[in-house]
Amino acid sequence: MLTFKEKLAHNLVPEWEEHYVNYSELKHHVKQIQRRASFLAMSSGDYTESNEPERARLIKTSKPTHFEEEFLDECEKVERWYCTQLEEFHKQFALLQDQYAQARTSQAPLVPPTTDLDDAPVESDAFTLERDSIKQSLVELYKLLRLLQNFALLNYTALRKVLKKHKKKCGARFEKAHRSLNDSLHDYAFSHALPVKESILHLEHYFTATFHDNDRVLALAELDDWKDSTLNWQNVYTGLKMGMCMVLATWLLWDDVALVALSQSQGNHPIRLYDN
Repeated sequence: MLTFKEKLAHNLVPEWEEHYVNYSELKHHVKQIQRRASFLAMSSGDYTESNEPERARLIKTSKPTHFEEEFLDECEKVERWYCTQLEEFHKQFALLQDQYAQARTSQAPLVPPTTDLDDAPVESDAFTLERDSIKQSLVELYKLLRLLQNFALLNYTALRKVLKKHKKKCGARFEKAHRSLNDSLHDYAFSHALPVKESILHLEHYFTATFHDNDRVLALAELDDWKDSTLNWQNVYTGLKMGMCMVLATWLLWDDVALVALSQSQGNHPIRLYDN
């Protein structure tokens, strides 16, 4: 069974790797706090018994531990990347919407119908190419938004797991610090990822209404780059026919070319394929 560290490594986006939480380093800091607390809590030992003033000074330190600073730094790192990427994706989405609106406007007047029975106007080739290009860009943007959502979820989960280890292993003395870090974590936008969820829903709605006549199923299938896995028997039949033709062609080639050449090379003596 995979550990969370292995799952994190398996699911991260390679290009964004430096912006993910340093999960191993934070766990290391938790272990350091646990060891320090265990040492100070020893009931016997020359150091603690002979140096009570020093022990009291170490226990009553009021400054935040290195773990607390590192934890907040990691939160800030994730938040910066999340907000930067989300803002960039918003700009790309707005730009693609403007491009499509301009493409729709620039192709007017539309090519008239070819027959009286055809009520739908014929789209120009230039507009069709532009529309397909914008659709593909929206599909790629949708994938990036989903990756950003996964980025936020993975980092939030990693930080929550670190806090749980901190509470479990460091004892009641760090309860106040734990509550403070937990509250700080949930103040960051990536912890709930609501803006990116709203952006995904907005793009889905726009794509559905613009390119699929409000058919949400087909729109999501295209956005997810879904491929129909139904077996096409016509292709199977065509493949079988081509295979049979290749076998027959090889047989004829052997009969009319190879055997004749062998016969001539042996002085026109008949070639016996089987010995009696």
